[in-house]
Amino acid sequence: MSATRRPVLGHTHTATPDRTSAFKGCECGWSGHCGHAGVQPRSHKFSITSSWTSLATLTTRSANGADTAITSGSSFTTALIGGDLWDWGNNSNGELGANLSSSYSPVAVQVLGLTDIVSFAAGGNSGSTGHQLAATSNGTLWGWGDDRYGQLGDGKTKKTVSSPIKAKLLSGATAGSTITGLACGADDSFVLDAAGDLYAIGENKLGSLGDGGTANTTTPILIDSAVDMVSTTSDNALDYHP
Repeated sequence: MSATRRPVLGHTHTATPDRTSAFKGCECGWSGHCGHAGVQPRSHKFSITSSWTSLATLTTRSANGADTAITSGSSFTTALIGGDLWDWGNNSNGELGANLSSSYSPVAVQVLGLTDIVSFAAGGNSGSTGHQLAATSNGTLWGWGDDRYGQLGDGKTKKTVSSPIKAKLLSGATAGSTITGLACGADDSFVLDAAGDLYAIGENKLGSLGDGGTANTTTPILIDSAVDMVSTTSDNALDYHP
């Protein structure tokens, strides 16, 4: 999923910035996806919290005039405020990027070591695994979370990456190339640069990367050019507009 200033839907939760730039959320109350102080599990995991819960820390920061955007993975939420990323919810594979020892956080934590972020995206599947990508203004691509299929683009595979790692340079791109769009599916990722070149990373057993093959890739590969925008779904279905 890519970032937006509209409400976003996760596997078990919803979050939105309101007209005053306050961040609010509601959920089934299972892993702190909403960002309130308590997890509040109900009698079973499908019980719904129908009231919206404000995220006080982020609301205060965004009210100071910082630019804001929000996105959601399968069981976690991410907000961009003034170039910094804040995460809350499920952390079973390091999805929150804060090097936490716990498997979830019901309050927002800042992603470690990243500033001046210009694009970000989150993904994951219904099994509560997830990952994130973020690009900084100097063209550097970072990833964290589930990396079992190499979807973070660092050339390796690993179950848990709990703090941001740098992805390999986009194939054919020059250092400092501006990244204009990111999208994350269940186990794959897509990167769009300012030249309109679209790159893919991660699981490809059903041809979801769009390169004409079925081999997974742990580093970004070029799959198309002259692309304007890109999006994907939690089922690894790719949609882009040349």
